[in-house]
Amino acid sequence: LSMSYEDMLLDGPGGDGERPAKCRRTDPPSAATPPLKSSATLYLEALSRIRSSHPGVSLTDPQRFGLLSSVRLARSFHRRSTRLSAVERRLGALSAVVWAHPTQEMVSGYFAAQPELCGELVDLLRETVSAGNIGSGAANDDSADQAPSSLAALAASPVVPYAVRSLSLDVLTALVARRDPSGTLSLLARQNNVLAELGVGKGQYLGLLPALIRYSLASLNSFLLSGVPEGNDDNGEADAGRLKSEEGTDGNDDGGLALKSGEEEKKEETKRDVGLELGLAFLRATRPRSPPRGEAEELALEFVDSILTLTSAVISVPTGTASLTDCGLIPALVSTVALSGRPDPFGGTGSSYVGGLLRYVAAQAVTILEGAMVTHGNALSAFHELSGVDVLVKRIDVEMKRMRPSPPTGGETDAGAAGESEPRRPLTTDASSRILLFSAANCLTVAYHHSEAPAAASAAPSAGELIRRPEMEGLLREVFGNMPEYGGALGSLLCTFVSHLMNQDPQIVHWAHRSGLASCFLGMFAARGAFGDDI
Repeated sequence: LSMSYEDMLLDGPGGDGERPAKCRRTDPPSAATPPLKSSATLYLEALSRIRSSHPGVSLTDPQRFGLLSSVRLARSFHRRSTRLSAVERRLGALSAVVWAHPTQEMVSGYFAAQPELCGELVDLLRETVSAGNIGSGAANDDSADQAPSSLAALAASPVVPYAVRSLSLDVLTALVARRDPSGTLSLLARQNNVLAELGVGKGQYLGLLPALIRYSLASLNSFLLSGVPEGNDDNGEADAGRLKSEEGTDGNDDGGLALKSGEEEKKEETKRDVGLELGLAFLRATRPRSPPRGEAEELALEFVDSILTLTSAVISVPTGTASLTDCGLIPALVSTVALSGRPDPFGGTGSSYVGGLLRYVAAQAVTILEGAMVTHGNALSAFHELSGVDVLVKRIDVEMKRMRPSPPTGGETDAGAAGESEPRRPLTTDASSRILLFSAANCLTVAYHHSEAPAAASAAPSAGELIRRPEMEGLLREVFGNMPEYGGALGSLLCTFVSHLMNQDPQIVHWAHRSGLASCFLGMFAARGAFGDDI
């Protein structure tokens, strides 16, 4: 049957010039080449040959399905584009089976028959943190139609396509996230040694997953710090002109000692420019073109979100938390949360989808911080030493101001000064904002619930100092006074947070009555009928 595959596939063109030598046709170039046969045609021809060779044999349904799968694979690997499609279909099927199959023994048997499969899934991601891929991203020019260099390497890889890398992340996430009834890693994950393949272990600072986390978050942080680069070409030309003018000045000062005439210098400079242009032209021709700026941002943020999803699954394992904390997980996450609140980080070019993705990434980072603090005591100490509480409070304040901007000042408030009250601006919220606020409030609650430890208590701000900050007091007043807009889930979580603070510092109760926060809180119960059943 396998020999029949080769004979049937020879009836069509190979395409892309990638057919092996034994499969190339020896017909003259002028001969007409029939079109490539479809999978259905190849399948029916294979059935007819089996029936003609073995008249008394009848195939069962599983055998027919296996035959169809073999035919599709044989036809898919005939071209590079179809090979990539076949790999994507297989990875998607693997992810669905690992997530949803009720019997883990059957899936374990499939992986046991292919012991190198887990290692191959990990190898698909190594290209992302390779020196060649990082160097190609750093060498990318920042023209108007190109993606920023800090995110270009995440959005496009010259070897492994983006879709294949994303699907391999999904399969690895399914392997780690699937749990036994006891709550430990599944038998499938233990048999394939997934954590060791990912480089999660004691002292493995250069493991694959720690390197992926640091590189992806550093790329995002670098882009958020630099903003959208503008005028790089002009600045570069100005710098080049300045250097040339300085060189010319030096030459005028030492004119009597010049070794080359002006014409020779001009010829040599022309040769250098031509060589540089040829090198850059070769680099652009051999490297795949980066996607447009907006598309690259979306793809890069989706890839970062997938990496953080895998990280959250690893964090739920105690050994994974300790290993990733030693590899610099907490500083990378805290810096990402702090920089994600920068005003208009995409320079106005990003769509609302890009802004929502950025908030989802920040919420994912906060959730991982919370899980690490619960599982590992050193993670909580590192969080407080990096002023993580201040970062979360400032991030919440930035998000609250974005959701309900302050009224304008100046000429637009003259009507209010004359006696007319300024109308309250409506709350502009979406799912990503609610998730970010809930995650940040929950992380603060966990941080102060576990801050009785001496190492954590020495670095964390006191409960009285935290609640007296204008940002935190404004958050509590805003949510307690507008509970229908923010929802009961966030309100109940903030009530739990305030109760933890009061347990640590009873003087907060007197301050809450003097400042009016208690009356705002009690007013929520007085208007319970107007708020709804969930409040």
